[in-house]
Amino acid sequence: FYGITKDELDVILTKVNTKVTSDEMKDWYNGYHFDGEMIYNLWSTLSSLLHGGKLGYYWKDTLNSSKMLMDQVLLFDNTQEYLHKLLLGQMISRKNINKPIKLENIHENFHRVLLFGGYFNPTSAFCESNCYIHPWNLSIPNKEIKDVLAESVSKWVASKLNISITDYQTFTAQFTNLKL
Repeated sequence: FYGITKDELDVILTKVNTKVTSDEMKDWYNGYHFDGEMIYNLWSTLSSLLHGGKLGYYWKDTLNSSKMLMDQVLLFDNTQEYLHKLLLGQMISRKNINKPIKLENIHENFHRVLLFGGYFNPTSAFCESNCYIHPWNLSIPNKEIKDVLAESVSKWVASKLNISITDYQTFTAQFTNLKL
């Protein structure tokens, strides 16, 4: 795995002159589970520390190479349904997460594309042997990725409706505040 454990981050924070706290870093950059250990996003954590502890969307800037694939994944209605659940803080359960990704069936493989792209945190629903064929619960690991996904979905919807992102955000804000 690539990342920083909580203990490693705590040591780093004692040696770096910054006002950012371990809890703030946790909200923004942790969320990946490996062998029972919570792992913080290495790129974003170090980028934040290099910028004096400023919390920001550092991982997002590395995503340009996967932008077309991400846009393709967002085209499918079932993807939108799952992303909506995930953005609400719910988990989705998927089987066979380690099977090869077939681009011609990307609508069936979107969860694997996003999982191996670092957008999801997998936790085993149950596992005794051959874990990859059993159901896995997938969740959004942290604030940074949740915000990136929410922005991607908003941009996708706005482009489908042929309106500006500002108009879409205004509409959703007004619709959310609508009292019946």
